[in-house]
Amino acid sequence: MHIGYMKPFTKNFSKNLMVSLWAMAALTACNHKELEDLPEPDFRVRVKFDWHKTSSRAEAEMMQVFFYNRTTGYMEYDIFPAETGGYMNLGPGEWQVTTYNWNEESNVVGDHTNSYIAHHLTTRAGNILEGALGNTQSPTLDGEQPVFVTPDMVWGEARESVIIDPLPGQREFVVTLEPEELVCHYSFEIRNVENLEHITNMCGALSGMSGGMTFSSSLVDAESVTLPLSAEADGSKTIRGEFYTFGFHPENRDPKMMSLYVWLDDGRKLVFGTTAETADKWNVSDQILNASDPKRVHYIIDGLGIPTTMDGGMFDPSADDWSSEEYELGI
Repeated sequence: MHIGYMKPFTKNFSKNLMVSLWAMAALTACNHKELEDLPEPDFRVRVKFDWHKTSSRAEAEMMQVFFYNRTTGYMEYDIFPAETGGYMNLGPGEWQVTTYNWNEESNVVGDHTNSYIAHHLTTRAGNILEGALGNTQSPTLDGEQPVFVTPDMVWGEARESVIIDPLPGQREFVVTLEPEELVCHYSFEIRNVENLEHITNMCGALSGMSGGMTFSSSLVDAESVTLPLSAEADGSKTIRGEFYTFGFHPENRDPKMMSLYVWLDDGRKLVFGTTAETADKWNVSDQILNASDPKRVHYIIDGLGIPTTMDGGMFDPSADDWSSEEYELGI
């Protein structure tokens, strides 16, 4: 059997190998240090939120913030926890700022967000029966008015001017934003409802309202939309509902008309508040316009007769054979 052997390294080869290994180790160590110890920016803006203008902050989890540079038009955007805020890499100068709460499931959407002047909030188009059936049908028109779903609660602020002017050597500049409630809370009652027990499903609608608002002007849209509303029985004689809304434009004189859609246990479907004969009763404009607090509005409709049901019907929410009827109580 032949036993071979490996020739020993020469002195120069061994030395060269050691130098190469040392160089590789040094390079690896240098790269590792750079990855772990990336330098922080020389200057950052810390965004904080002061919630003293609202008592309901606990419901806002995340806030989106838009900074617009007044000189260059450059925009910087980020999302931060409502409780702690966060940091943005912004340079010195004069900025305009908008902020409002963010939730990926919210009905509220922003458009024209690349401009402080045009930054606008709205909701998606909806169906007049969405308060009862959910988002299962195509958007509709209520007469000449488009139908838009009601917004969720919005907390926010628009600030015309924020001067970021750090002192020499200052590494952190704090901008404190003060969100407040930007939408209104409406509620309604339909009292003294007769035969309420025969209703299997129902929803409401309110026309003459606004579908959005512009931050910089704090004005809501002038065009009228109809809002689909949820409604439910509260006891044996009362129907109630509540919702958020952008409100209405001060120059919009379109009537604020309530309507109620009901499905009966015999299969009939009735809509109340859409006939000329009953317009005065379902016109809640005066109650809304004269509310003591335009951010907290409660309106009432008194007296509604639901007809006694016929035998042998079936509940069919998909059909369109609605009957515009009004059954007045003798009160």
